[in-house]
Amino acid sequence: MASSRLRAASLPNTCAPSATLRLGSQAGRWKTRVLKRPKTDFWTVGVVPAPIAELTPERLHQLRDRIQWMPLAGPWQYYADPFALREGECLHVFVEHFHYRNKKGELHRLTLDLRTGQWRAPMCVLQLPGHLSYPFVFTHDEQLWMVPECSQAGEIA
Repeated sequence: MASSRLRAASLPNTCAPSATLRLGSQAGRWKTRVLKRPKTDFWTVGVVPAPIAELTPERLHQLRDRIQWMPLAGPWQYYADPFALREGECLHVFVEHFHYRNKKGELHRLTLDLRTGQWRAPMCVLQLPGHLSYPFVFTHDEQLWMVPECSQAGEIA
């Protein structure tokens, strides 16, 4: 796998809506509770078509319409901490997939077809009982390795 001139970046998504949840009581009455946005950010990952050494705020502004944004993770979820590897005309982006409801991250891979600009469906590549993040991926002796962070276990997984 050759290193890519495309870089993955994370930016906060400030457009995440609040949601309304209807709860049933034992007496059969319905109560409405508004779920408020978490106090932390939602994130969005995008692939910028330029070497990281060339990225300045001005250059990023020039490239803004060419960023390949990753599909959103879903309600009350986000992708963050991207690491990318290029394989031919595919860019494999490994990310933390965080769920606000259970406060837990697992590691997913999304693949960008560089010819079409289309993302393939996400695939979970590592899930453990504790929170996982920062899926540092690299190749060594033609093998792909991942060294994720797992702070709840007090170690690097």
